[in-house]
Amino acid sequence: MNILIDLIDRANESIHVMIYSFTLDALADALIRAAEKGVDFKILIEAENAGWSGSEHEKLISHDADVKLARIPI
Repeated sequence: MNILIDLIDRANESIHVMIYSFTLDALADALIRAAEKGVDFKILIEAENAGWSGSEHEKLISHDADVKLARIPI
């Protein structure tokens, strides 16, 4: 995870994330820091998991992140 956070911290232009379940506080914090320094980021989270306990979905939304939800067909 440290490598991923380092890459996010070094981003200058944009970050695109597709993730099934997003529950890592440190990763959400890194994305929010990137947005605060002007990096454009978009994230796609599986819709059902976005409402799970511990999901970072609401935290990202509260920081005006461009978060989309998708249903993955089974």
